[in-house]
Amino acid sequence: MQTASVKNWRPTKLISGNFGGYEVWGLRYEETRTREIAWQITVNPGDHTYWVSGEEFYAVSIDLFHNFTNTTLIEVHGMIPGLDSRERKAVLAAINEWEHPKERGEDQPELS
Repeated sequence: MQTASVKNWRPTKLISGNFGGYEVWGLRYEETRTREIAWQITVNPGDHTYWVSGEEFYAVSIDLFHNFTNTTLIEVHGMIPGLDSRERKAVLAAINEWEHPKERGEDQPELS
């Protein structure tokens, strides 16, 4: 049996773009204590949603207003094996570009 860990993720950036023929939407999260960064990613075509930490892709389920509260429950499940290599490459390119916007000469809006 796996043990669950509780983390306090704060959304910091919402952004989208086209990469490698995919429309990629990203919501960047930062863990408030450890400053760990992860992304909730949705990709079209296919309407796939992932949790991406580093270069690892995980299945994720997100419950807004969990138990009728102002809490969002993010459940990160196991790693996704056999992800299409083109889709994986497009998502990682998007995250890299979004994490380093000043290198492109652009600022990206932050969530407050």
